[in-house]
Amino acid sequence: MSWKELKDLSLDNLLKSEWYKTGEIADMLGVTRQAVITWIKKGWLKAFKVGKSYRVTKEDLEDFLRRANNGK
Repeated sequence: MSWKELKDLSLDNLLKSEWYKTGEIADMLGVTRQAVITWIKKGWLKAFKVGKSYRVTKEDLEDFLRRANNGK
């Protein structure tokens, strides 16, 4: 997620969002953490970088999964 996209979110919505780490997403989906990072770097999965780590909102993960299922 870019700073512009982040600025467009209201603080309330941002604070209410559930956030996942890449390892948590990997465990949920049965893939490697590196696969999740690849999806983020390719722009397929929106994420926000915190230090050296990424965080993904529940909504962005759900959107990614919907798009992935529609492509099959």
